[in-house]
Amino acid sequence: MGYSLSAIGTGLAIPFLTIYLHQTVGLTGAQLSLFFAVMAGSGLIANPVAGRIADVAPPVLVLVTALMTQTMGWGLLALVSNAPWAVAAAVVIGTGNGMFFAVQLAAVRLLFDPDALDDLFATQYRLSNLFIAVPQAVLATVALTGNSGWLRTLVVLNAVSFFLFAVILCLLGRDRPPPTAQAPRARLAFAAFRDRRFSPLLLVQFVAIAFCVGPFNTLLPVLMTGYGGMPVAVVAVIFIVNPVAVVLVGGFGKRYVRRHGERSALLLAFTGFAASGLVLVAALLLDGPASIVAYLLYSAVFAIPEVLLAPAVQPLAARLMPDHSAGRYSAALSLMYGVGLLVGPPTFLLLQSMNTAVAVVLLIAAPLISLPTVVRLPRHEPDLQRA
Repeated sequence: MGYSLSAIGTGLAIPFLTIYLHQTVGLTGAQLSLFFAVMAGSGLIANPVAGRIADVAPPVLVLVTALMTQTMGWGLLALVSNAPWAVAAAVVIGTGNGMFFAVQLAAVRLLFDPDALDDLFATQYRLSNLFIAVPQAVLATVALTGNSGWLRTLVVLNAVSFFLFAVILCLLGRDRPPPTAQAPRARLAFAAFRDRRFSPLLLVQFVAIAFCVGPFNTLLPVLMTGYGGMPVAVVAVIFIVNPVAVVLVGGFGKRYVRRHGERSALLLAFTGFAASGLVLVAALLLDGPASIVAYLLYSAVFAIPEVLLAPAVQPLAARLMPDHSAGRYSAALSLMYGVGLLVGPPTFLLLQSMNTAVAVVLLIAAPLISLPTVVRLPRHEPDLQRA
């Protein structure tokens, strides 16, 4: 329920955030860049701090604090009318976002049965995509009209969704017994990166975001509008296909993990990312309606490896992280996600501006080159009864 509420709020607000900041608040292009840079930077700074706190304080309490911080940040953003206050809101939102994803896994593994995590994260990913597709398809007219009342309402709804999520977490945590005594905590700040069993998963997380998921959301629009010359309306339709496909095939990822285990699912996912790149090559080579069809197919096929990541990466991390350093391990996994977003998309955009072929080849080669790292992950025997 909590994930559903936050997915609804974020799904309504995020697609229109740039439009709200530009049309309603009045931010210029440079100020928009500053807003998102500050928000991302605040999250990266808050990430390791939150992880260390979660190893001392209850992770659920840190998660609730993160959600309340998000509530305040989005509430402030709904009230701002100038750039300085918008940047201040970006600091608060980024801090809450960094805290949330840093300790999310550490908290969830205490609240739920470990065998239920694949179902939880698969459902979370499907919900987030559902509530991205709906506003893009249904509320597009709101963004186009620039109605400030509607746009501010979406921002307020996002703040309310985070508050309700925090309330639900408090109710869940109230029924849980206090944690038992733990072993001495690791003193190394980078313990997760030194862990030979866990560090390959950190690299897998980075590659999946930097070279697979991230470029899909940033490089693809440039290829379709700049290289392919497609109208923005067609691009919007192509992008809607992906979250819809994720919702439709999301159950496949969960069932595959239960039958074959996380490592096998990640091997298939990385192979699938590379194979989907071949469909992108076809879309680039074709012209007219055939090219549009190929892009639609690429957007749909890309959903298959996507739905294998959610029920594989987080549950495997939960099994590998030690109880006494769960906060720092969870933060390390989240940090690699953030670094992947920070490094991957700009790299691909730069390569595309110089040579489109090089960018596309890297898109196909990177997941294949990473397969030996996936093989190094510990194998977990699937629960055939649950499958």
